[in-house]
Amino acid sequence: MIINRDFYQCPKCDEFYDFETAKPYTAVCSKCNCELEFLFNADCDTEEAERVRKGIPAYHYDPTTDPDSPLYVPVITCPTCSSTNVKKISKVARAFSIGTWGLASNKINKSFECKTCGYTW
Repeated sequence: MIINRDFYQCPKCDEFYDFETAKPYTAVCSKCNCELEFLFNADCDTEEAERVRKGIPAYHYDPTTDPDSPLYVPVITCPTCSSTNVKKISKVARAFSIGTWGLASNKINKSFECKTCGYTW
C-alpha cells in the first residue's frame, strides 16, 4: 500500500519526524516543543518497508527490463528453439559469406543466428 508522508526535522535537536498526510498532525517536536522544519514529501510503500524490516531483499527497478523505458534491452529468442543463446551476425561475416557463396549464402537478409540450433533469421 502506498501512503503519502511529510518529513520534518527539528532545528534544535535534529530529530527527524514523518507524518502520514492523510491524518491530522502538528509539526511540533515532542522533545523540545520547537516548530519543525519541512524537508520533503514522499510516497512510501508500506509493503516494501515491511519486507526490508524483515530482512527480505528489496525490489530494485531495472530499466533494462521495462519495455516502457528508453533503456530497455529486448531479450532476443530463437523462433525455432526459444533459446536466448543468440548472436547478431556481423557485417563482416555476412559480407564474407555472400562473397564466398554468392546468392547461395544462408546469411542474405538475416540478422541473428542461434548458437544452440544454428537457425538464422
